[in-house]
Amino acid sequence: MPSVIGFNFWEALLILEQAGAYLPNKLGYFSTFPVSSTFEPSTQNAGIVLAQNPGFHAPIYPNSPIILTLADYPMSAVEP
Repeated sequence: MPSVIGFNFWEALLILEQAGAYLPNKLGYFSTFPVSSTFEPSTQNAGIVLAQNPGFHAPIYPNSPIILTLADYPMSAVEP
């Protein structure tokens, strides 16, 4: 499993595809998308990968489930 921490979501997908962990052309009609994401407040720009599961160098089969934790937009409240 390559490390995709610090990349944006789309760059991470490309890295995972190049490493053979994510193969979109091998997904069947009824297959589920193997990469899911969660969001966490951060000082990073929104969409940047903060964490990944499985971790760096973990063995992984093509299209195995991968969870990416992405930086969320900062929350703010506007006074009326």
